[in-house]
Amino acid sequence: MNKHNITRKILENIIIKWYNNRNYYKGKYVCRNRVAMENIHKDHRKRIKKRFLEKGLDAFEDHEVLELLLFFCIPRKNTNPTAHRLLNRFGSLSGVLDAGFRELLREEGIGFTSALFITFISALTRRYQMDKHRSRESFCDLDSIGRYLLNHYIGATREHVELLLFDARMHMTDHITLHEGATNSSDINSERIAEIVFTRRASCFAIAHNHPGGRCVPSNEDIAVTQKIYNDFKPFNIRMLDHFLIAGSEYMRLLPCCPEKD
Repeated sequence: MNKHNITRKILENIIIKWYNNRNYYKGKYVCRNRVAMENIHKDHRKRIKKRFLEKGLDAFEDHEVLELLLFFCIPRKNTNPTAHRLLNRFGSLSGVLDAGFRELLREEGIGFTSALFITFISALTRRYQMDKHRSRESFCDLDSIGRYLLNHYIGATREHVELLLFDARMHMTDHITLHEGATNSSDINSERIAEIVFTRRASCFAIAHNHPGGRCVPSNEDIAVTQKIYNDFKPFNIRMLDHFLIAGSEYMRLLPCCPEKD
């Protein structure tokens, strides 16, 4: 090997060594940065959780509520920008929780688990309210039934037809979903209701359906169905308490809207 080749080899070794050292320290720097950022987010999460335990959600802005919620399905990542994007997209905290799974999945920063978790929270809230109200011994009046139904329909994105059964003391003995999906008059019929009411020996009953995303205004068909069911049960001395229409945070009793009943 001549002198020229030896010199070239030495230079090559120096360059390779320099390049490797450069990459090593660069990688170490990046690694340190990543760890530092993770520690910042970790400490931030600790502070948010501690504040919730000490002060509850009343001390939180809406974006902070969403940020905290997302902690449980998005690990080791700043969830603040995602929370703000969701609020901007859906308009409010309730709008985010009422959003459908597929709608959420289209949003930046929201994957399968996050979309599932948010829709689960909404469904869990509804289930909690149902269970809490069902534990009551009785409903004191029709408005208390209306409030119960408002809680039941929280987060519902599809139409539901519900049947509520009561004994003589207005204690709710059962709550049954008659239909889920697009609703027409055939989904709320006397024959099906009668089969359930007589089998379960109810003294009276109420029915309800919702207009998800719509107005709390009954159609002519809603009124006609309400009157027909009321009249069908009148000879059997089984009282139809009312037909409730639910839309958002409002409910309406349809029986008073009916013409004079036979």
